[in-house]
Amino acid sequence: MLEVKDLRVTYTSKRGPGVTAVRDVSFDIPDNTFVGLVGESGCGKSTLGFALSRLLDPARNEIHGSVVLDGQDLYKLSDEALRKLRWSKLSLVLQGGMNAFNPVLKIKNQFMDVMREHSDMTKAQMLDRISELLKAVNLNPSVMEAYPHELSGGMKQRAAIALALVLQPRLVILDEPTTALDVVVQRSIVTMLSALQRQLGFSVLFVSHDLGLVLEFADRVMVMYAGQIVEDKPADMLIETAEHPYTKALLKCYADPGAETVTLSGIPGSPPDLGAAIQGCPFAPRCANAFADCRSIPPAPVDRGAGRVACHLYRAEEVARS
Repeated sequence: MLEVKDLRVTYTSKRGPGVTAVRDVSFDIPDNTFVGLVGESGCGKSTLGFALSRLLDPARNEIHGSVVLDGQDLYKLSDEALRKLRWSKLSLVLQGGMNAFNPVLKIKNQFMDVMREHSDMTKAQMLDRISELLKAVNLNPSVMEAYPHELSGGMKQRAAIALALVLQPRLVILDEPTTALDVVVQRSIVTMLSALQRQLGFSVLFVSHDLGLVLEFADRVMVMYAGQIVEDKPADMLIETAEHPYTKALLKCYADPGAETVTLSGIPGSPPDLGAAIQGCPFAPRCANAFADCRSIPPAPVDRGAGRVACHLYRAEEVARS
């Protein structure tokens, strides 16, 4: 349903070479699939989400590669064709989605703006659709008569998710939608989202820095580091057999609260400067398993069963076996 090939995004600058936040990323998302995208802050997750939605200004950014949704390359569509595709096939819930509503319009008017532009529904049909969606995200339909400031953070985020589903899109991209919420509300919203995804059959790209939350709900998880996908596996496989040293390090930052002994560890060092040229594996300076090739040769993705890993350790294994 979504095919991304060699996507590269550089924020240009008059003062220097720019910042390459997404580096030759390739992946696909099938129908009716919940995909998580995780990584530390600054690794390029949000930039990838914006690039997939074609929301980055081409006058200020260099964008290469292809993003094909249902056979249409978004970067070859006219502005009008792209406008028609948004909401109906692709929608986005922003990281600051709670504040994305116009403060002087009632919730129902913000839904109706979208439906007027992208459908031929009557007013009665619009109101029925809004009521149906608000119920689906566990909100009382009376919320449609409220102004954004009258809702709590969790209620606004639920309304933002309902708005993203208003025209039954094929793919919904959620850019850290639970970041500003407490852990109880976070879990409630992701549980609701997962149930809706399976019930309605759309696909989700859920961007988050919370690997524990993503592993619980996603079908598949992509781990991003320094603008690259370093590991891509089914969630249950990633928990049991994480292979990239960065993924293993991330998992060690979480612990089972029910275990008799809880051990946590951090990741030494810091992510690389994406404005500088990166030689070899970007994780090599922080990796305890790094060897000479890691510091000079960029690792290519290696197929590992149902997943892929970009690490010289597994390339070396293949060479040794052959």
